[in-house]
Amino acid sequence: MDNDRIRFNVLISKYLRLTFIVNNLPRLIHNFITMKTQILSILVGATLLLSCTQATKNQIQGTWNLVYFKWNYADSTFFEYPGNIKICNGKMMLLDNNSLWYFRYKTNTDSAYIIEFGDMKYKFNGNIYQETYLSAQDDKFIGQTFHYNVTISKDTLTLTGPGDGEVDKLGCNVLEIFVRE
Repeated sequence: MDNDRIRFNVLISKYLRLTFIVNNLPRLIHNFITMKTQILSILVGATLLLSCTQATKNQIQGTWNLVYFKWNYADSTFFEYPGNIKICNGKMMLLDNNSLWYFRYKTNTDSAYIIEFGDMKYKFNGNIYQETYLSAQDDKFIGQTFHYNVTISKDTLTLTGPGDGEVDKLGCNVLEIFVRE
């Protein structure tokens, strides 16, 4: 009789578990789907967050049009556009780690255009832009490295510098403002 009682208890136990599962199946399925939805939402959110971080890291890349500049030289002369520069066309193009810039301008006293350019390798780390010249209008710049402070606000890039000890190599302090093309 004890064996019968054990079998009966086992059957009752199985019946109760099965009844519990059948009665709670809709709730279990709902919880499972909700959990999958929550995990998917977390993954999508993390992906969006990481993609936004990547965009910020590369925010300097693109083509920028020069809208203002002031170059201050040690002998207190300066060039400023608009100001004593009457015509200016300038661009800076930054891709991956290569950059190219050119300026074509005319002073108020000259009839000929002045053309300056640079082809560089660059690094950008937060607010420091480092460029190393590969070619330029003046060979003295080739191989030279300069560091500039950069701020980017919406579609405006402001570049100031160069860094400490580099003004003599460049010949002037610069303030250049660009807007994204």
